[in-house]
Amino acid sequence: MKKFEQPPQPEPLESQREDYPPMHEQPRLSPEQEALLRGDLRALVLHMRSLLMMPENRRDYSFFATEQERRDLFEYCRAIAEYLKSEDVANLIVVDRSARPLYVGVREYWKTKYPDERQPNTYFMNPKGFKARENLNARDIEDINLDSIYKDDSVENPFGARPAADIFAELKEVYARLLKDKDKPMLVFDTCIHSGRSLDPLLKTLRTAGCEDVRVGAVNPTDPGCKVQTDFFITTDPPAKGCYPFDRDRIIEKTFDHVYSTPNADERKKEAAVQLRQEIQRIMREYLGTGNGK
Repeated sequence: MKKFEQPPQPEPLESQREDYPPMHEQPRLSPEQEALLRGDLRALVLHMRSLLMMPENRRDYSFFATEQERRDLFEYCRAIAEYLKSEDVANLIVVDRSARPLYVGVREYWKTKYPDERQPNTYFMNPKGFKARENLNARDIEDINLDSIYKDDSVENPFGARPAADIFAELKEVYARLLKDKDKPMLVFDTCIHSGRSLDPLLKTLRTAGCEDVRVGAVNPTDPGCKVQTDFFITTDPPAKGCYPFDRDRIIEKTFDHVYSTPNADERKKEAAVQLRQEIQRIMREYLGTGNGK
């Protein structure tokens, strides 16, 4: 009688290997990262759907490929500029990296609509640089590293975070001009705020420095239970591009060692950043020039 031979077994999937960590040990996403992922997936579906229906002559945008993405960009920049003007806000603080490109659109709108009026000062701040070593726990460190991987930021040793005293001293030195206006309204704008853990240290440091009227702005209102609440939000509708309605500025890196972001040496990312600015400027001028922005 012929001996039965066991057929060759396929290689186990990576998650089926004995040496693969069990599910409870897998890296978990924070609520903020889950929200970002959901927003990105939704934006991707809408983006692909719009591309299929788009005429060939409208497919010449690299960052804002659909009409809805371009309209969002214009409307959001307009809303920010009008809030700054109506509230007589002296200083706009833009949170790196996803919010940084908005300054191009706000500036373009202001130049066209209010050419004879002085624009608010614009500053850029790196929320990662405000995280004090003594305030970080194990969950914070895990969230920071996962967030850096997800957003293509530099992944650093969390022990690179500085003491709160050093952070405060650098803020006073680097943003001395801003702190001269600490009795005037300032708007800190981040694209989206989920848990508030990233933005909270930045806001606390500004208030500790004596800033009397620090307002928080975002595209959408914050979620219930968030550590930070918005004083100004643009809409309750989700942006077509998810958490990146202004795309992302690739010319800088967020690190622990400064309250400002550092230049990126990657020439490819620099080129993309220049192209992004040019595209935002072009879109704003198109809407302002055709009367769609009135």
